[in-house]
Amino acid sequence: MKKSGILLFIFCSCILSCKTTDVENTNQSSDELYTANYEVISMKGKELDKKKPTIYINADENAVSGNATCNDYRFEFKMNDKQVQMNRGISTKMYCEDEMEIERSFMGLMGNVSFISQSDEFLYLKDADNKLLIKAKKYKRS
Repeated sequence: MKKSGILLFIFCSCILSCKTTDVENTNQSSDELYTANYEVISMKGKELDKKKPTIYINADENAVSGNATCNDYRFEFKMNDKQVQMNRGISTKMYCEDEMEIERSFMGLMGNVSFISQSDEFLYLKDADNKLLIKAKKYKRS
């Protein structure tokens, strides 16, 4: 079990390092990202019905964090024009028997994100071909 946790941490660190992201919506540049909490509702078009990953965009701290279903993650970004330069992310390294499949998929998709756009209700994360990877719905944190 400990070995699986270490491998997951290494995997998460690799996919979150040095990623560049554009904001896709032409009415919104990366400078206009705003702080919000989201719950992932679909990944690659498949709706989630079990435990869902969360995404928290903190525009003031230039950070993205959340829970990938089992482990918490966080990485910071720098904005330059329409590009968002991600730093090497960090994550906890627990193993949760029934949640690792969703977590692995989520973290793998996060490593392929090239475009980000926000609306009043949703967050859209897309790949370099502008295909929707992750759709998340805004929620209020309690």
